[in-house]
Amino acid sequence: ERRSEASLLSEGVDGLVSALCRWLNLPESFVSATRDTPTTHRLQVAKRLMEEWCARQDGEREQEGRARQALEAKVREWADACEGQAAKTREAEHSLRLASSSYE
Repeated sequence: ERRSEASLLSEGVDGLVSALCRWLNLPESFVSATRDTPTTHRLQVAKRLMEEWCARQDGEREQEGRARQALEAKVREWADACEGQAAKTREAEHSLRLASSSYE
C-alpha cells in the first residue's frame, strides 16, 4: 500500500515537532495538541520550535564560552602566582647558597 506524499509529509512534521518538543523539554500534550491541525500550521509550529531550540543552543554556547574564558583567566592567574612563587624560591635558594659559601 502506497501512502500519499501528503501523508508522509504529515508524519514527518509530527516527528519533527515531537523531537523539538523533547529537546525543549515541552510536554507531550503540546505535540498531541498540534496533531489535528493542518500540516502547514504544524510546519509553522516546527519552524518556531526550531528557532527557539537554536536560540537556546546559541545561549548555551555563549554561556559555555564565558565560563571557559573565566576558567582560562583563573588558570593564567594561578600560573602567574606559581611562577612568582618559583622565582622567590629560586632567589631564596641563591641567597642561601651565597650565604653558605661565604661561611666556607
